[in-house]
Amino acid sequence: NRVHRKVTAGNCGKCHVKEYQEFMKSRHSIGWQRMLECGKLMALPKDTCSEKCEQCHNIQFKCDSCHTRHTFSTLEAKTPEACRTCHMGSDHPHYEAYISSKHGTIYTASQSMILKESQSVQSLRSPVCVTCHMPQGIHDMSFGLTRGPAGSGLSYVDRNGATIDDIELAKKREDMLSVCNTCHSLRFAKKTLTIADDIHKNIGAVIREAKDMILDLEKEKQLFPSLGEMTKIPLASHAFVLGNLHVYTGKSRMERLFITLTKSAAVTWKGAYHENPGYTHLYGWAKLQEDLSDMREEVKKRAFKKATESLK
Repeated sequence: NRVHRKVTAGNCGKCHVKEYQEFMKSRHSIGWQRMLECGKLMALPKDTCSEKCEQCHNIQFKCDSCHTRHTFSTLEAKTPEACRTCHMGSDHPHYEAYISSKHGTIYTASQSMILKESQSVQSLRSPVCVTCHMPQGIHDMSFGLTRGPAGSGLSYVDRNGATIDDIELAKKREDMLSVCNTCHSLRFAKKTLTIADDIHKNIGAVIREAKDMILDLEKEKQLFPSLGEMTKIPLASHAFVLGNLHVYTGKSRMERLFITLTKSAAVTWKGAYHENPGYTHLYGWAKLQEDLSDMREEVKKRAFKKATESLK
């Protein structure tokens, strides 16, 4: 008879035991924790955080992030639109890459007719987000994923940050292939994912070059402010520069160029794994090469300026 104001995973898990256990294995279950560790959060005004980071990262506590309250419709939670609020934008354009891919195009063209006729995603002509990431309704969204952020040096890590071994990686790839294989031949699925893997590796090489440029400039004391300078947050700025936790303020031009480059990198490899040629190439790889060229030009300008000053 008691109504809970917050639709927490723990409350739902009292009845939905299997779903709760699967959810607790997924990255969604540590969304809030990851937010607290992020440099961006520390650099934002506290009174605006609730309208920014927290709106997505509170999924760690809220089942109604996907099963929106009042109806808690499972059909609604299965649509790509349910994922769009969080999985969009310049650094993780999952929705944009999916919806403009061939899979997404077929979904868009057919959804108005099919979703009215059936409560089952299986009736759709094309896969949606949950088809691949939540097959058979499992709530572990890490299902079948074998690649982490490009340039991180890691193939994939679990929700606790531990590197997954080759045996587990192979199993995850087989799991994903089993989903692809329901519609495509195994040969085609393997070829497609392998191409995406190669793109991921190429992006990693670009990011490593970009990182080396920044480190070399730091050694030559050509970064302003330097990596070792303290920003307005209580952590050294260099703790964020070469990782994935970027703050928005207190950065040199080279660091800002690097952050832009990492966003283009994310668009590229996420586009590749979602089979979207536009996001992989035009919005991704082409933009990534432009960003890399901007960083190279900046290095040359600084070298020229330094050489000129030494002649005076």
